[in-house]
Amino acid sequence: MKKLFSLLLCVVVLITCCVCQSGAVDEKVFIPDTLNYSLTEPVYSQGEGRATGLILAYGMLLSVSGNTLRLQAETNCLASVVKCGFKDFTLQRKKLTSTVWSNYYEYGDIFFDTFAANVNTTLNVSSGYQYRISCKHYAKKSLLVTQNISNTSNVVIV
Repeated sequence: MKKLFSLLLCVVVLITCCVCQSGAVDEKVFIPDTLNYSLTEPVYSQGEGRATGLILAYGMLLSVSGNTLRLQAETNCLASVVKCGFKDFTLQRKKLTSTVWSNYYEYGDIFFDTFAANVNTTLNVSSGYQYRISCKHYAKKSLLVTQNISNTSNVVIV
């Protein structure tokens, strides 16, 4: 009876592993056409990995020239990570007289099947507002081992 139970348990574990692996292959990678990706940009702020320690360094920088914003963000992870990027990557703004931030441009989730991710893009915006970037830096090592670090960039005035 013990052998039968052990054999049945092994079969269940093997089937679970196969289903999880095939599901991971079918995941879609979202790459917006408006972004220019480059892994040569520097990391703008260093951070200790939290929770699972998959994210080694991360950062965001927002700069302005006239009515053009430059958005830069980077996530660097352990080499064993299979997916790296950003969740809920959003440009937010508020009027100079307001205290409430609103989502201005939502890029959504941006993932790469590697251990480093970088966003480097520009966007024309309206004047009279403060702008910032908000996202969660994301790393995935396996189905059950992931890490998110919430981050908000510096604020610029246009």
